[in-house]
Amino acid sequence: MNIRQVVLTIILLSIISFSYVSGVSFGDDVTVTGYTVNNKAPALVMEQNGNYGLLILFDNASTWALIRFDEDMNIVPLRIYHVSEPKGYAVYPSSIIPYDGGFLIAGGIDSGNIHSNFHGGFWIAYLNKKGDILWERAYLTRYTSSISRVLVDKFTGRILLVGSGSFYSGSDGFIGVFNPETRKLEKFVAIGGPYADGVDAVLVLKSSYIVVGSSWSLGDAQGKVFILKFTKDFNILSSIAFTLLDGGTPVRSADWWTINASYSNNTIKLFGEFLIEKYSPEKITLQKSGLWWMTIDRDLNPIYYSFKEAIVNSSPIELGYSGVLNLYHLPLTNESLIVSGIYKNYERFFVGWLHNSSIDGYFVNVNRSPISYYPSTISPFTSVFTMDGSLVLLLTASKYSDTNFKVYNPLLAIGIPYTKLHNPLELRKSFLYGGNFSIQLRNTGFKIEAGRYIAPYNIKLLNVEMHPGNISIVPVNSALNLVELRNPKPMVDVEIIREKNSRFPEDASIYVDNTKINVSSVATLYLFPGMHNITVTRPGFISHTEKIHLQAFVSYGFSIDVLASFLRLSVSPENATIKVMCPISYRPTYRFIFNLTPEIKGIILPTGYHCLVTAIKDGYVPQSKEIWTFGVINLTFNLRPEPATLIISSNPSAEVRINGKMYNITPLTVSLNPGNYTVILSREGYQNYSMNLSLNPGETRKLNITLTRVTPSTKRSINTPSPVTHTKTSSAPTQNMSTLPLNEKRNICGPAFIGVLALLVLVVEQRKI
Repeated sequence: MNIRQVVLTIILLSIISFSYVSGVSFGDDVTVTGYTVNNKAPALVMEQNGNYGLLILFDNASTWALIRFDEDMNIVPLRIYHVSEPKGYAVYPSSIIPYDGGFLIAGGIDSGNIHSNFHGGFWIAYLNKKGDILWERAYLTRYTSSISRVLVDKFTGRILLVGSGSFYSGSDGFIGVFNPETRKLEKFVAIGGPYADGVDAVLVLKSSYIVVGSSWSLGDAQGKVFILKFTKDFNILSSIAFTLLDGGTPVRSADWWTINASYSNNTIKLFGEFLIEKYSPEKITLQKSGLWWMTIDRDLNPIYYSFKEAIVNSSPIELGYSGVLNLYHLPLTNESLIVSGIYKNYERFFVGWLHNSSIDGYFVNVNRSPISYYPSTISPFTSVFTMDGSLVLLLTASKYSDTNFKVYNPLLAIGIPYTKLHNPLELRKSFLYGGNFSIQLRNTGFKIEAGRYIAPYNIKLLNVEMHPGNISIVPVNSALNLVELRNPKPMVDVEIIREKNSRFPEDASIYVDNTKINVSSVATLYLFPGMHNITVTRPGFISHTEKIHLQAFVSYGFSIDVLASFLRLSVSPENATIKVMCPISYRPTYRFIFNLTPEIKGIILPTGYHCLVTAIKDGYVPQSKEIWTFGVINLTFNLRPEPATLIISSNPSAEVRINGKMYNITPLTVSLNPGNYTVILSREGYQNYSMNLSLNPGETRKLNITLTRVTPSTKRSINTPSPVTHTKTSSAPTQNMSTLPLNEKRNICGPAFIGVLALLVLVVEQRKI
């Protein structure tokens, strides 16, 4: 199998069986693979060394597995190991390198008890290609100690063990020289002072060692970078320490250390990070943070240096949290790439290109999960390395899954090909892309002052007494449970809570993406980012479905009562239509129209809306009520019948009485309740008109009536048979055929009276003549 198929393949196998599970395949695309062992992430993953080995620590601090890549870049599965001695100590590996056709593995020993005779120590073991342990050694001290790296002196064949411990002060760097032929520790020297002195890098030369470190033991209230050059018998040849100055004054509370160190052409090149903080009883405030570069000649004299402050929006930001800040020079392009574990106090990776005045790049986001194991907590940023044309980020994470929806807390191996580093769109598919950033790099104007590292301070190389101890690393036959997640995605956790005084009905149900959720008190769901449907149902109610968009790396929690509101309706008469608009506006977000039936009692609505509810039924006046959708709402509607409209016109116009009530003269339009009515029209000189009619709810009835004039030969009657037209058939009008009209009087205006008037007119005219 080609190494392209391995970022971090964890081999779980017995000493008998050599079957294994392959890892991711590196190619032209971004690849993401997750690993869990015994249902949890491997607690520690060692970065690859020379493409030869990868050490996996898992399960506990005394059990680990090892895989190896051979010269043809194929996976050779090795063993699962368990440490049975020394008893009562935590024995954990911390470094692996290829050595003499096999591997050197070294690590720390910790009793966990400061009152123990031997509080700590370290161990080293040599394994062949097959994973057989050829020899192992352990050493105990009365102090804490841990190995950070193993080096081989190619000039002498000695093995250098580099680490830190509390031999002289709080934390002192140390170097141990181990002879693989005699399998004995020949020399063990701690670099100590009153405070902390750590070793950042060791450069192996033909006749000497150069140690680059940082110290708080040199008198000023700041950390300083120091360089020691000594013979291989540990006789000091030269030493120097650098004080950081601002305007000629040492910068208080400044700490700066080396990340990368190299030696070529008789010069030492250093690259590192600095941090300046202000301390107060209440808090620690970041003042400045950034990067520095330095070139030093073989006599430890500075040739060039530069300090640049990292700024975003005029504020300082910290780089390299949890010890993760790496500088890579990419092949072919000669670009300088920085990978770091913090940006503006967010614990996440960023990948950025180092320019003269800025770092420009993008975030790589995960659901982070620092993993605790004895004796310390492993950073969520476990390792970064390059492999086969790709940058590989190894991060411990929580709540990830693939297609089976089971939630895991895996170790994620994210492989980004160099060709895709400038185009992070591929990261979006796995929700890893966290947006772009730009960090301004600004010259600080800092200067350095060189001085001796030893005198006049009480700094020395301290010989530490080491006690050989027993160690037994035993291959075991048991296999462990490995889960490999292909293209895992982060799960979003959603908590639905039922309060004690919840008004959410017991007979209501909740479905998330068609899966019923039981919420007795608290229900925790794990869903992929994106759109999801939450549906609330209840017998006799129209269900409600809400679409929610879940963002990666965000936790959601809400009460069950905010999911929906339950509107129960009672309408008289039955079988009405209900119209709901939420909110009350010309452009409602929610609009529902449904019919109430014996089976449908109400509707489930979204919570927190101001809604207008209207009951509608043919022949009845619509009725509306406003509600706020919270909890359970009961609404009752008693609909009034819709009034009928009676339109009366007559020739000539006449007074109108309806059921004895006087109305205006015609033409007349009147609104009446449905029912039976008697309509009478009357006018002086005309016969009265009367009719009975029945009006239905919502009916419009038109009457067009012609009244009959009263003549001398006729007598007025209560009702005259006048012509009438109307749009709807009504009961026939009643007619009174009596000979005398109502209110009978003598008519004096007969023909004789008219003749008398004519004679009087003639007499008057004659007199005028």
